[in-house]
Amino acid sequence: MLHYFWGGTWSPNCFCDMNTIKYLSFSMISGFASGWCGIPLEVARKAYFADQTWPAELRKGYRSPLHALVKIPFQEGPLYMFKGGLPVYLGNSLFSGWAFFMYTWLKNKTFFLWIYNDIPYDFIKVFNLSIAFASGSVMGYPFYRVKEMMDTWPKERGGRCTFEGSYWNAVKWLRLNYENYTTTLLTNYWTWFRKQGSIFFIAMWIADTYGIFTNNMTDYNTIDNIVGEDESD
Repeated sequence: MLHYFWGGTWSPNCFCDMNTIKYLSFSMISGFASGWCGIPLEVARKAYFADQTWPAELRKGYRSPLHALVKIPFQEGPLYMFKGGLPVYLGNSLFSGWAFFMYTWLKNKTFFLWIYNDIPYDFIKVFNLSIAFASGSVMGYPFYRVKEMMDTWPKERGGRCTFEGSYWNAVKWLRLNYENYTTTLLTNYWTWFRKQGSIFFIAMWIADTYGIFTNNMTDYNTIDNIVGEDESD
């Protein structure tokens, strides 16, 4: 997304008024465009394992999560693949979008550490990626937690659901109460990081290695980047 919109454009270092718009736009567009991708896979996985708990005569015959992914749209309809996916979609979108933005922004601001001060780039990369991932987690993980709360927590007295069975109500509750229950909404974060978050961390590391977070692939030491085209002629 960064290369598609801004690839090859001039990005002077330390000019946040120009570069921040680029990074923020590509990050949020990328996050909200791709946040839905994992939802059908998770729905199919849960449907498969739930089907195994029923007696043989009542099962729908899913042979694997992949088979459920292929079969469910024809049996239940395509929209069933996104059932209960609103908190996950918002969590994925905000988490990845904000992590992408923070990483590209920090990479732009710390360029002098590895270009001029000869600090190994991998050290700076760990620093930038850790801050970006942490900030993205604060934005996105509470939505995963709300999904877990609604699906697994016991009901109130009388069997009443706190959110009245609506994921939209759960998201509204999160918006109104985030500052009051911040620590609760970050519970089990390291368990999530070990199972899922670490994969995303590694994926961002590999993506940066291939230059996905750099909108100008020209080497820093070329004459045009050092003195400018007008001076090099």
